[in-house]
Amino acid sequence: MFQISISMDHVNKMDQSEFVEVVGAVFEHSPWVAERSWKNHPFDHLEQMYNVMIKEMHAAPSSLKRSLLRAHPDLGTRLEVSESSRDEQKNAGLSQLTEEEFEEFSMMNKEYTNKFGFPFIMAVKGQDKLTIKNNMKERIHNSYEEEFETALIQVSKIAKFRLDDLIEIKTGKLTTHVLDISVGKPAKQVRIELFKLIEDHQLVKIREARTNSDGRVSEPLLNENELEKGTYQLQFHVGDYYRSNKLEQETYFLEIVPIQFVVSNEEEHYHVPLLLAPGGYSTYRGS
Repeated sequence: MFQISISMDHVNKMDQSEFVEVVGAVFEHSPWVAERSWKNHPFDHLEQMYNVMIKEMHAAPSSLKRSLLRAHPDLGTRLEVSESSRDEQKNAGLSQLTEEEFEEFSMMNKEYTNKFGFPFIMAVKGQDKLTIKNNMKERIHNSYEEEFETALIQVSKIAKFRLDDLIEIKTGKLTTHVLDISVGKPAKQVRIELFKLIEDHQLVKIREARTNSDGRVSEPLLNENELEKGTYQLQFHVGDYYRSNKLEQETYFLEIVPIQFVVSNEEEHYHVPLLLAPGGYSTYRGS
């Protein structure tokens, strides 16, 4: 199967021929799906690219969709198949069939193909040979129209598995927590605003949250699909926190703590904590 993962950034820098060759390979010997999807390149994220490709697959003429189905090999075959199909069938135990099992699969494949005009297709990742055989026995009773649509759904599942193997999923995110070091406890219910610096040094607010009982924000301030390169600023409303804890105003100095920082790699985890005291604060790049 796909051994080397590539990023969506790499995908979006591909020209059409490379995109069709590399990404289009997730559809068995059917580069036309990627060719028809190219008009939407570049893609915002993996899910969007997958949805575009599946939409183009379903929108194609029946003859093209039928050719896509026919491009798939029989399950349990001993003929040479694509590397992806070979590994998928191997992991499902189809490359270790006994002679008796091989004959049974061959007979069922032939019966199925004679009826529908294309091979039995199933996304076999996570399945075993008994489950596959039982599915084949059930689906042989479908009408042509039912099985044509079922087979396309299975092709969609196979493509998703292959894309997940091929494309490296971003793990970048932005998180924070607030620790009140004057009492050695998490700071609860601190209001936090997140801004991004844009042109002309303007700060645009993009998120607001509050810390929970652990002094943390329950969800990332920015997840892997939202974190981008650029300059950000967190503003911690610590004055409100101190007032809610009944501190006298003369005992604390800070009202709002701004921390401005740079995200240079959107695929990394940026943890920006605040260590808070009435007379000062500190922060660091955490993980």
